[in-house]
Amino acid sequence: MNFIKNFKKTQIATFLVSIILLISCTVDDDPKNLSVDSDDLKTMHANLLGNQNNNSFKRGGTSASDYFSTEELNNHWNFVEESFPSALSYAREFGSESLLIEYGYNPNIINISESLKGIFQSDMFYEELARYNLSEADNQNVIIYLEFDNYLSDLYEDENVDVSAMDGCDRAIVSSLLVTAGAAVATVAAGPTGVGALALGSFLVTKAWATYNLIQSCRD
Repeated sequence: MNFIKNFKKTQIATFLVSIILLISCTVDDDPKNLSVDSDDLKTMHANLLGNQNNNSFKRGGTSASDYFSTEELNNHWNFVEESFPSALSYAREFGSESLLIEYGYNPNIINISESLKGIFQSDMFYEELARYNLSEADNQNVIIYLEFDNYLSDLYEDENVDVSAMDGCDRAIVSSLLVTAGAAVATVAAGPTGVGALALGSFLVTKAWATYNLIQSCRD
């Protein structure tokens, strides 16, 4: 009993997350049990990117203003602005997996995303992601996580940031964006047309980057 009382909050959170990840982070190797296949995931990704042709994964030439009015963009940003600082603070104190649990997300999204980072956007990526037999929402969140991570990687490179020296803060940032900006992306994706979702995500990530000076936030 005294042992439990002496646990710090962060140790308890880490302990609980470790148990969840150990129990639930498994790959289903039986094709009969897969709910989606790689083609389904390609289509999901193409729709998130806003491509009218699901077989064409072109990123250039589109922006959030191609899909949303200024008022709509401001409304989406207001949600992120209200929730992102507290989400990042929570992720840095208790861990990124704990943040996802707090917001009702599958905490395995982070480890799965990180394990697939090296093959993202290739045919192998969709094949490997399908093997995890995730729900539609979880598959979508893995794709959003990796899109945000890629976008942030470009920003880190532009600023000559050594990500290896960030001590996990980079993961806290992308996880915090997932549960805030990513929630807006998911809302758009579930709408009548679903197009422009990741264009909105890019807009929100860029604005968060400039507003919150994310590099400095990792040093504070």
